[in-house]
Amino acid sequence: MLTGLVLLGSAFAANETLPARLLDLGNGVIGGLYRPSNPGPRANVAVFVMHAEQDYLNFVACTELYKRGYTALCANNNASKFGKMTDLAFEDMLQNAGSGISYLRNQTYIDKVVALGHSGGGAMLWAYQNIAENGVSACNGPEKLYPCSDDLANLPAADGFISVNANYVNDDLPHGLKINASLNLYNPANGYTSNGANYSTSFRKAYQSGVVARWNCIIDHALSRSKAIAAGNSLYADDEPLTIPDANKEYSGNKSTEVNMEDILFATEA
Repeated sequence: MLTGLVLLGSAFAANETLPARLLDLGNGVIGGLYRPSNPGPRANVAVFVMHAEQDYLNFVACTELYKRGYTALCANNNASKFGKMTDLAFEDMLQNAGSGISYLRNQTYIDKVVALGHSGGGAMLWAYQNIAENGVSACNGPEKLYPCSDDLANLPAADGFISVNANYVNDDLPHGLKINASLNLYNPANGYTSNGANYSTSFRKAYQSGVVARWNCIIDHALSRSKAIAAGNSLYADDEPLTIPDANKEYSGNKSTEVNMEDILFATEA
């Protein structure tokens, strides 16, 4: 771990300012603690930030909030930080987030803890806060597509939650070569021009209906593969990749990306 922190420091030194303290939060979770040099009343409020897969040690919320008097902890979970997908199970993500919340809860100078989730971190930390407040019953029951385990019991809750451009979840099906022209946002017949777009009310309604239909189809597909996993008819014993053409959240022109099956099912109903 010490070697990892030294290498991390070297990488940041080239182009960024390191936080005042780098913390080993356990289980491969590293945090950067930002605290005002002359703490005032606002410093008793801590903002916790974590993304589902990206490196957020120097995310703007931390580098700016501490300048405004708040304590901030930006933490990285133990995913590989490849960026296009996560290799970390969703329940592990939530437990990694709990490491950061727990650390702040145990600091005598902190009165309130607020979780801030941006993009993929928004969906992740929303699920975290829901389960932390309401227990594992929040992610269990006959209506849940992918029930959670008791490993998520007793997560420490934040006092508040801020969602910034949260993702719903990665979505699509394995056949991404065809585009429905009647729902294509870039089809001039639907209101698109090179100078902008002017979509009619009827097109907007049709587009949203198409999104709903597509999403329900995705859920059905994911459920069928989940049943195959449970029956021992999948690629691996406990999970399998779900190929998603035309759904790369980073680059819209890419034709292939992957997520874990459990991420889609869990995030849909968590």
